This record gives sequence, structure tokens and C-alpha cells, in this order.
Amino acid sequence: VVNRINNYRAALPELDRIKKEIKSVEELIEANPVDGYEDVEAKKRLKELQSSARAISSIKSGLPVLMYQATFEKSISKKGYEGYWRKQSAARLNGLFMLDVDHVDDVKEKLTEIMSKTESSSINELCERYNIVLLHVTPSGRGLRIVAKADCNVGNIADNQLSLSEKLGVNPDVACKDASRCSFCPKLDDIDYSEKLTEIIKNNNIFLSYLLILMNIIILYEEVHYEC
Repeated sequence: VVNRINNYRAALPELDRIKKEIKSVEELIEANPVDGYEDVEAKKRLKELQSSARAISSIKSGLPVLMYQATFEKSISKKGYEGYWRKQSAARLNGLFMLDVDHVDDVKEKLTEIMSKTESSSINELCERYNIVLLHVTPSGRGLRIVAKADCNVGNIADNQLSLSEKLGVNPDVACKDASRCSFCPKLDDIDYSEKLTEIIKNNNIFLSYLLILMNIIILYEEVHYEC
């Protein structure tokens, strides 16, 4: 996990460059609709760039994923198999919601801004005040993921995301409002706060500590289902 995340972060500048070139090539193709020699070469280059972009993106997609917002009832897959599939229709809310803050150039600076906005003297104080159970840097290194306890009086997942984002002064990723939304696994040293197992990091078995922190967030709330 650590190596994959490090490799993905190291490749992001190249991915940014590729995306810019893809945009330029697509504009060139759109401006020259006739299949002349230049267009053929441009289309060939576009396929090469898209292939390179997919290769870098696959580094991230190969990471383990975690489900923070729901567990799942048995359902039937598209191929007819019964199982606990990650389907929105089979999701059962567990009392948590996830708030993603993306496109952050400097994560530490963003955290400082949030703490200043909320007048929090520490990350622990911030998380305890707003019922945040997990706070970590995303695998890209360019975002923050916040997992918090939902308040039924506020509303559903989207309502809770909006409420917390306003309190923290951040712009949320609206795609996370689906209960079936999964999260890519973070590195241990990217976890800024964990409600129940902060002290466990002091143990010698770092890998076990890492698993316990992540699993505890899910197991702890697995039976705390609610209807909003």
C-alpha cells in the first residue's frame, strides 16, 4: 500500500502534463475534422496519451478500498450471483458519513485554515468538537478525507456533508453523497486523527496498528444503523 501510494504521488506531475496535452490534442482534432495526415497523427498521439494516463491512474485503482458510510445487504449482481455487492440499492447506512476536500495544493496549510476557521487549538480538539472519527490525507496527497458521525436531525448523508463543510469552511466533493461510495486506503502516516485508537500507533507492530485503526472505524459503527 505504502509503495503504491508513493509511486502514485510521484507520477502525478506526469499525469497532470499528460492531461494538458490530451486537451490540446483533442482541440486540434476538433479544429480539423477532415481525416488528413495531421489528424491521423493527432488521433494516434491521443490514444498513446490516454493509454499513459490510464496506466498512472491504475496505480491508485489498485489500492484496497474501505466503505465508511454503509454496510450492504445481500443482492444479485449483473451476472446473477448472490452476494454482498457494493450497490446503492442494497446499502444500509451505519451512522457515518464521509466528506472529501479535493484539489488541495498544501494539505498542512488547508488544515491550518480549517483550525483557524473553527478556532481549534489542535486536530484532536477539532475532531472531538465536530464528531470526526477519522481524518487523513488522501492517496494523491492533494486532498483530505473526513469521516464523521451523522446527525439524523440534520438529514441524510448529503445534508450532513453540507452542514459540516459549512462549519469547516471547505468545499465538499458532492460525489461522496452516495452511500455506496468507497475510499482508497491511506498510509499510516497520512492518518492525522483516529477517534478510538490513536494510542495504538505507539505499539511496535505498525502494520497491525494501521489495520486496527481502519477496521475499528468500520466495526465500531457496523451495528449503529439509522434511518434518515
